[in-house]
Amino acid sequence: MKHCLSKIATAILIVCAANSYNAKADDDPADPRGGLPGACCDPATMGCSIRSESSCLNVGGVFAGEGTTCDACVETTMTYEIYGIEDGFELLAPPEYCYGYSGGLSVAGSQARNRVNQIRGIADTWIKFDPVPAVAAFDANYGAGNWIITNVELKLFEFPTPFNSIFGIGSGHFDIKWFSNDNWSQGVGTPNSPSPATGNQIGFTYGRSLLTSGLVETLGNFQNALTATYQSFNLALTTGFTTDLKTEGPVSLYFVATDTGTGFTFYASSHTNAPIMIITADAAPADVCRGDINADGLIRGDDIPLYVTDFLQSSSIPPSAFDLIDMNDSGLLDMADVALLRGGPARFPRLQRRRTLHLSITAFSLFTFSCSPFDIPLDFPRAIPLFP
Repeated sequence: MKHCLSKIATAILIVCAANSYNAKADDDPADPRGGLPGACCDPATMGCSIRSESSCLNVGGVFAGEGTTCDACVETTMTYEIYGIEDGFELLAPPEYCYGYSGGLSVAGSQARNRVNQIRGIADTWIKFDPVPAVAAFDANYGAGNWIITNVELKLFEFPTPFNSIFGIGSGHFDIKWFSNDNWSQGVGTPNSPSPATGNQIGFTYGRSLLTSGLVETLGNFQNALTATYQSFNLALTTGFTTDLKTEGPVSLYFVATDTGTGFTFYASSHTNAPIMIITADAAPADVCRGDINADGLIRGDDIPLYVTDFLQSSSIPPSAFDLIDMNDSGLLDMADVALLRGGPARFPRLQRRRTLHLSITAFSLFTFSCSPFDIPLDFPRAIPLFP
């Protein structure tokens, strides 16, 4: 191998390294204690490689167990519950009253009927949540801003047999939407004593006008079960919604029936069985620019000798360094990684084409690629052949 490395140009080093590596039974020397390779996790960077237990411990990793995959290195998630701070519903008829003190919320279609079989008509609901406690908790656990939202579950406790005739009853579908305009308040009305909606208080007309004065994102279409229990709805992680949840301002949701017979009544934020939003977060993945071995933010010819060195010594490098040479993020090193680094297996030159390879590596060194995650995907060599 020394003769090969000393005689052949840098690009050929990759070929030699890959051929030598490919002949090994696994990615590092056999564990003298016996046992199968498994996931080696780096708690600091969330990196992972597949190696023996002894090799993993030697590089400061955490061995997840024999035969495990990199899925075992997934960071433990954290959940936090937040509650509504304002809510209310409004009726199409009459459209200028609010019911912010009703204790219940209603989503109803045009043909929804009440407990005495009268058509009650359209009702929309609005809930405003406060994400500040969740943001503070996630910042404390993961570091300020170093987390992502992986799931949002909304739990609503249905009251399937409301006594007041203002509420429609019926199982049907409805949309939950996020909207960016938080300039609204619930007002003070009740079902028996509705209050005129003034200023920014939610009435039907003012409420629907909010949807045309900012961003709106649909978080899903759901159906109520007509059962007296909490029902769970997993909300879509749209860009505006998740960004709003990570800020210190309120988050507003809007509920509207999509079936004419929908009559979904559930308890308001003032009730013991209030709406609950459960946010699940995880540590933000570390930015990995595979192929940028010297970590200068650029991918160019001076990374290749370092790539070869780490490739040949893969059993003794930490998982964070392993990530940089594991071009296809498979947790294993093989010819597929080399092919990605140099443009694809169909273009892999033979060893005897030394002159061509030397010219190719010279040409490669003339190009510099930014390591920005916004303009180059992690496996960019698949799309940009670096070696003609």
